[in-house]
Amino acid sequence: MRKLIILLSFFSFLIISNEAKAQCEVLLESIAGKYDGGCKKGKANGIGKAVGTDTYEGEFKKGYPHGHGTYTWANGDVYVGEFKNGKKEGAGVLTIKEKNKVIKGYWKDDEYIGVDKFVYKIYSKTPSITAARFSRKAGPDEITFVFQKGGKVYNVGRFSLIPIEGSFANIVDNGRSKVVKSVVYPFRANAIFRGKKMEFQINQSGSWKIDISTK
Repeated sequence: MRKLIILLSFFSFLIISNEAKAQCEVLLESIAGKYDGGCKKGKANGIGKAVGTDTYEGEFKKGYPHGHGTYTWANGDVYVGEFKNGKKEGAGVLTIKEKNKVIKGYWKDDEYIGVDKFVYKIYSKTPSITAARFSRKAGPDEITFVFQKGGKVYNVGRFSLIPIEGSFANIVDNGRSKVVKSVVYPFRANAIFRGKKMEFQINQSGSWKIDISTK
């Protein structure tokens, strides 16, 4: 009788364990399918492996890849590195199988930003440039420069941009703003206007705005 109770308890444990795994949800659709690993409140959490169209093995949080892990696409491409809420975020290495290409560096919001960790950086600026504020939104790859003095936007007139890395197609003068079109990132350049100069770099693609304040 005692052996029977032990066996029943063991099988009950296996059933409960398997049910818990079955109820452990992976929220990233591309890897949702079979999951084996840690679980918390019905979602993949901790170390685990998820297999769907693609495969991921590593750290999870609240149902998403979060932390360090390895993501393998169905076509054989592999990314090994950091994730945040299911997206590539931080340091990592991407191997593109078909092109036999390896990309090392940093990612931000699932986008490659280059070998440097920063998204943007000011290397130098003329003392009369008191501040430069960078902001980004999704959209075409362009940079809009807006100039302020004493809190008021003004037209700087002649404006030039000398690329050091990356490229652009042309600059559109909208009077109080200059819009740099078709920027290829990472983009590093010297912005020159009214005897002032600022060397900067932007690594992440998208529509950027740089508000420059001057004396």
